[in-house]
Amino acid sequence: SESQSEELFHIVVEMAEELRRNTPFSNDILQSFVRILLLKAVSFFDYQQQKNNQPLEVITRFESLVNQQYERHKSVKFYADELAISIRQLSNLTNKAVGKSPLQVIHDAILNESKALLAQSKMSTSEIAYALGFEEVANFSRFFKKHTALAPSDYRRTTKMDNTFS
Repeated sequence: SESQSEELFHIVVEMAEELRRNTPFSNDILQSFVRILLLKAVSFFDYQQQKNNQPLEVITRFESLVNQQYERHKSVKFYADELAISIRQLSNLTNKAVGKSPLQVIHDAILNESKALLAQSKMSTSEIAYALGFEEVANFSRFFKKHTALAPSDYRRTTKMDNTFS
């Protein structure tokens, strides 16, 4: 950054002045300045690396939280609070990293699990709805149909037929 460059430049200016002074301790002082200059440069680099990796860490933590909590928590606010960032920050990060809003990521997790349960389990639609944290079966059915254009029972029937022909 500009402030980091200025800080390093200031050290170089101090080194040039010490060279000009040429006192009995100048050599030791210059060695110390070189050490400070190198340590500062490394610390700036490490800080930048951490800053660049932070979005990936947040996205990884968000996806992990969603996979653990989607049955109980379906609001973006919950996840933003858990990650100690604003909803806007979370939204910006998920849009950049996965091309989806945080709500879409949550919905995808719920949808993937509901599809798996409908296709592979013998649980009723109402059991699945409750297992996924929906208080009303109608809310689950509406959610599922909105995202797949199929009612849960139609999806189950379709996947059973697909498995029969496979």
